[in-house]
Amino acid sequence: MKPTSSYQNDIDMLNRKIVELPFCAAYGEHADQHHILLTCPRANEVWLLNRTTVPYLQSFRNLWDMPELPDGDQRLRSAVITVILWNIWKARNNLHFNKTITPAREVLHASLEDLQLWAKRMPSGTSTSVLSEFRHSVVI
Repeated sequence: MKPTSSYQNDIDMLNRKIVELPFCAAYGEHADQHHILLTCPRANEVWLLNRTTVPYLQSFRNLWDMPELPDGDQRLRSAVITVILWNIWKARNNLHFNKTITPAREVLHASLEDLQLWAKRMPSGTSTSVLSEFRHSVVI
């Protein structure tokens, strides 16, 4: 997806070195890990599609306490969190390096596809039905 005009202006400013890193390529905010993965409006869209309260979290540690994620095995909760963070990061890099916006629904869809693959990698004896239930509960 090509950037809309407001995003294009931000990207042009970045390309012209008017805005330089460590600022968010999409919004010009300070681009620390908290902003990029939790509070950036681009990441926020992904978390809201996932029906989570992440934009209001004060720390990454609070991710593991979110009630919206699967209960049970901590490894399964970690898999869900990691795969979503990883796909937000890839979308950020796509914007930063390729100047292409990845829509939030596409980021979430890629996360759910990755979860399907990760479920196959879980150690034997791990109930992956929780991952499957989570994947099917997310509407994209």
